Amino acid sequence: MITETIHPIQGIRQRWISIAILLSILGVMILKRNEFFIRLRMFKTLRRNPVDKIREIVKGKYPILIICADDDEMVSLAENTNLFEKKIKQLNGTVTVIHKPGFKHHPHSLPNPKPIVDFVLKAISDLNTGSD
Repeated sequence: MITETIHPIQGIRQRWISIAILLSILGVMILKRNEFFIRLRMFKTLRRNPVDKIREIVKGKYPILIICADDDEMVSLAENTNLFEKKIKQLNGTVTVIHKPGFKHHPHSLPNPKPIVDFVLKAISDLNTGSD
């Protein structure tokens, strides 16, 4: 059996190379982690929610109809519809909210769509006559 002896300097060099590789991997992991948190911070500062655009929405005088389910398990009324409606009205904007008592997130329409159709027809009529 032939055993190969490694010169002490060569063994130290191999250890240093292994340590350098591990440090490089660790460095990349730290950079990726920091990049993730920087992107997360940037994402949190984006303002894409309509609640963050109230002034522009009121200024545009858009006809707004919100149909919401009182038992919605996916969208919080307090954090979305109620907050949006409150902020719109604080700036003297108009919004029509139709609550669906006893309904969950689906279906999105009403059992009788007449109030939706009436809202759309009125909005079109107002647009054509130039009234608000």
